[in-house]
Amino acid sequence: MRILSFFSVLTMYSCFVVSQNKNDSIQFQNYYEKAYRLRNVNPDSSFVWIEKALAIAQSASNEEWLAKSFNLKGILYYKKSEYFKSLTELEKALKHASSNELKGKIYINLGNTLSDMGYTYSAMDYYKAAIQIFNTTNNFAFLIRALMNLASEELNIGWVTNARNHLKLALYYAHENNLMEEEAMCLNNLSALYIQSGLVDSASRYIYQSFNAYEQTENYYGLADAYLTAIELHLEKKEWSYAKALIDLADSVVNHLNYLEGKVLLTGKKVSYYLSANDCAHAQQSFNEYLLLEDSLNKMKKPVPEIVFSDRQKLELDKQSDMHLDYVAYLQLALMVGIGTSIGVAVLKNYRYDKEK
Repeated sequence: MRILSFFSVLTMYSCFVVSQNKNDSIQFQNYYEKAYRLRNVNPDSSFVWIEKALAIAQSASNEEWLAKSFNLKGILYYKKSEYFKSLTELEKALKHASSNELKGKIYINLGNTLSDMGYTYSAMDYYKAAIQIFNTTNNFAFLIRALMNLASEELNIGWVTNARNHLKLALYYAHENNLMEEEAMCLNNLSALYIQSGLVDSASRYIYQSFNAYEQTENYYGLADAYLTAIELHLEKKEWSYAKALIDLADSVVNHLNYLEGKVLLTGKKVSYYLSANDCAHAQQSFNEYLLLEDSLNKMKKPVPEIVFSDRQKLELDKQSDMHLDYVAYLQLALMVGIGTSIGVAVLKNYRYDKEK
């Protein structure tokens, strides 16, 4: 009888443990998914949900859940430009990660954070480590993104040939594996690279192919970025009517998406266009709009060291408020816009979204 009672208690306990584990799994996944969905649109709310997920992971001592939670926290801090906190969380994630796939994704996120902190070579090392992993696991989507980010860092230090080769390799993988969105990103980046290198005819071959790919995948943020690259291309080629048509098209897209970063970049391009057209009044108007948009974008992030406009430069701009300033004065404004705008479409764009999947 005692034996029967013992087994009954043991069975009940086992059922309770299994049920509790199942409930923990459902609850963790629920909290994690909510945090993940909010990561771009509302990072603060995302923090609330990931803390709940993390509490369950810690209670259950589940290494995979802990790694995923710390990884997403690192990404959220990255989005808020709190880079040291991001590094701390990502290092915790790496400590708990057991699968190579998850380690590779964390490596990419570490590379992203270090890149924005200015540690180019360290970022490159992490991207290379991620490439080795995803080349082994055949996760081509992440392999391509790691290659693109590596190419961006290489271009930043003047390794143009390396950057071009890695982008072409990424494009090959995207095309062969029918990854249309990644293919569009590669096409856009290759076009930007050729524009910066002065090879505008080569850039033309790639950029318009990306339009079609972005439209088919309904990635309209990517399409807006491609429009910005195409605007830069036509400004370089002095094809003003094409540039103006694309400016109008991009304007409608970024406004519809409420894409503030894209709006900032586009407004900088408007200044360049109006200066080229010798339309000083519209150039000044667009420049003033650029300053307001840039300020709004900066307020969305934690203040970080800026390379935009010094107080001395702003005072000079105030003195130049007369709409009848000569063309040279407005050209100086355009040059400052070029410095203040985050290099934008003239340089490779880092694709740092959805790396936590």
